Amino acid sequence: MRPLSAGPLFEERDSPPPPPGLPKKIAALLSPTPIHVNDLARLVEAPMGAVAAALTELELSGRAASLPGGYAASSGAAFPLGD
Repeated sequence: MRPLSAGPLFEERDSPPPPPGLPKKIAALLSPTPIHVNDLARLVEAPMGAVAAALTELELSGRAASLPGGYAASSGAAFPLGD
């Protein structure tokens, strides 16, 4: 017979709220040249989870693109418009 629960997998922590305007700050740092998401987190001085959420928001609005290897760039860099 298995125990009902071994407890939570992770400890719950109170994480600080993301800085106000984080997506806008990240969007200003994006260019056609890819930048690693760890560097973005360092530059905006925000937790990695908040940066990932902001990048997802930017990607959904068409202003950013996630690239292989943990990089991000402006959306035009990943999906150039044809002439």
